[in-house]
Amino acid sequence: MTIYLRCVLSKLLHVSKLSIWE
Repeated sequence: MTIYLRCVLSKLLHVSKLSIWE
């Protein structure tokens, strides 16, 4: 479960980073 949450968090972070760059 923790690994899954980590994956989701990482994805969200990546998306937010892309949003900031846009």
